[in-house]
Amino acid sequence: MIGARSHQGFESGPVVGQVGGCPRDGASSGDGWAPEGQRRCSRRLLERSAVQCSALLTSALLASALLASSCAQGEGAAGESGLGVMRLALGAAIPGATHMRVDVYHGPLVNAASSAKYALACGSYLDADGAPLNPFTLDKLPARKDYAVTVRLYSDAACTTEVLFAYRAEIAVQADASGAQDNPYYLQPAMLGAFAGMAVASDSVRAEVAKRSCTSDAECTTAHPAAVCAGNKCALESLFPLNGGARRGMAAAVGLADGRVAVHGGASVQGDGNLWAATSQRVEIFDPRLGRFEQPAAIVAGFEDAARVALATASSNEAAAFLVAGGSARIVIGRDGAKLRTGLDDATCGSVSDCPISAGVYRVDLQGRQATSAPLPAPRALPIVAQVATAQGPRLLVAGGATVPLPKSGDPRTGDSQLCTLDGKVATCTASKALMQAGRAGAATLCLDTTELSPQGCKRLLVLGGRASKSAQLAEIYHAGNDEFEPVAIGPGINPEQLHGGSLVRLDDNHALLVGATSAALFLEPASAATPGALAPLVVTIDESTSPLRLTLAEAPLGGFAGGDGGKRALPAVAALPARAGAAAEVLVAGGVDADGKILADALVFDASGAAVARVPLEAGRYGARLVAIGGTSPFGGCAMLVGGFGAGSGAASKDVALAHIELYCRKPLKP
Repeated sequence: MIGARSHQGFESGPVVGQVGGCPRDGASSGDGWAPEGQRRCSRRLLERSAVQCSALLTSALLASALLASSCAQGEGAAGESGLGVMRLALGAAIPGATHMRVDVYHGPLVNAASSAKYALACGSYLDADGAPLNPFTLDKLPARKDYAVTVRLYSDAACTTEVLFAYRAEIAVQADASGAQDNPYYLQPAMLGAFAGMAVASDSVRAEVAKRSCTSDAECTTAHPAAVCAGNKCALESLFPLNGGARRGMAAAVGLADGRVAVHGGASVQGDGNLWAATSQRVEIFDPRLGRFEQPAAIVAGFEDAARVALATASSNEAAAFLVAGGSARIVIGRDGAKLRTGLDDATCGSVSDCPISAGVYRVDLQGRQATSAPLPAPRALPIVAQVATAQGPRLLVAGGATVPLPKSGDPRTGDSQLCTLDGKVATCTASKALMQAGRAGAATLCLDTTELSPQGCKRLLVLGGRASKSAQLAEIYHAGNDEFEPVAIGPGINPEQLHGGSLVRLDDNHALLVGATSAALFLEPASAATPGALAPLVVTIDESTSPLRLTLAEAPLGGFAGGDGGKRALPAVAALPARAGAAAEVLVAGGVDADGKILADALVFDASGAAVARVPLEAGRYGARLVAIGGTSPFGGCAMLVGGFGAGSGAASKDVALAHIELYCRKPLKP
């Protein structure tokens, strides 16, 4: 959010602050919670806002049936009657915004083409004194519980240059407005072409909550709806469901086929030194149709313990299901000057039952809240995981990876593979006949199918890097139809001796972008501090006219956006946003650690040619985060969500901390 800085290093959300001379409350949920002093001030704002709201009415509204004397009118929901007010707010005033549009809907907005029930035309975002209308009030709305609202802010009086939109659903209006709407509903914001954070609690609100002793969460909710009882003291660790509820570094975030985003696992509890244990928190599901996370977080039978891993790979399976493989319940990670310390806590992995590295694959059904699983022959660290379309039907390929415990000498990477069936009825893994051209772990992958059939999976999977020896094949292709790995030739240009990790993102039929790769095999070498050797972003040209297929690697053009890091980032978050109506395709590379060990607090934006076109700031610098594209046709469809990661703790000598803070990025519209 845009507001005063909090002690965590990112910007504070809708908490105690000043808006038009009045303090902003901290509940940010529309549940009626606000300190009494803030309630008195809110009433003054309500009266002033109502006058301004009347001026925003469209002529269509004035001509509609059941005309009300102020902002909106219409029929109430069944069983509800009377008129009330709706108070709305953003996290803070938006610099440069001068005008606004507001649309009110009955029910969640699932399609941008949906017609608004009440449309407030372009009007001033500023009151007579030049102060932003935040909060502002819609007056005399029919009482009902299922309103949704979009607010768009503009920098011009004609409302043509949009700078921000905000959205939220499930907003209730009660007929008795004497106090029910004193606490505004905070809308989820999205700055166009920038990152905007969801709500976080300020130091003052946290301190007030912490004054209370407790034995249960219920004793803390009167202090704040999101407060919990921790160690017999109330604590406000997040504003879930308006932000992430759990601290998660190296978590898994997957965009579901129905447009929602599921977040699970990740390291959150730091033990001795740089050893981290995975979170015990449940699966958090962001619903863009509501503009918030579903509450409570999902309890999925058969997945509670399995979700407590970091470094896992997750992929969407069906409308409300995803697949998970790999990961570890304990990892080593931390910064040591210009070096990173990464590793696996694998000392007990001589026994499968005692090994924190996962030895199974899971299908997580969020609709039925049930997970099914199948065991792998043994735990594998950082395997290649992908959904593939075999001759026998869709399967989950789990190939390569490193055997654990990692040997003191020799190469732990393997080249065998498993094909797993996880369809909600059958859960089994069987050995594949396919052997990789080289043992690999932590490789980058890309489906070469230009029209991938989901959930059938990929027919040809490109696997790049992750090899132990420079004499081995740099890349290979898995052909799902005949269950075979085939070699790939490397053309003239860049041919890294060591290339590990990173993300391969398709640019077009013949080109891809490789970002975030390193020369060091992170998490697969002894847990001593080492320079990660982040590589510059590479454009990969895919030439299928030769046999075998040939790849040519060249540095991506950064132009004036090279910055001080030259695009070399270890452990960044990466996502591709495909072209859609009014917005160009983009690839985002957010955060990471540079060559000096500094946590990066910006994101590089690449266009569909692989050229850098922008650098945009993050609210919180982070590494080991996850960035996932939001699908569907909701107001946030086509945006990206930046989840968790590790950030700098407070104080010069403090250790890094896992983050719960989540940010949204939405693209600027194309210029006419």
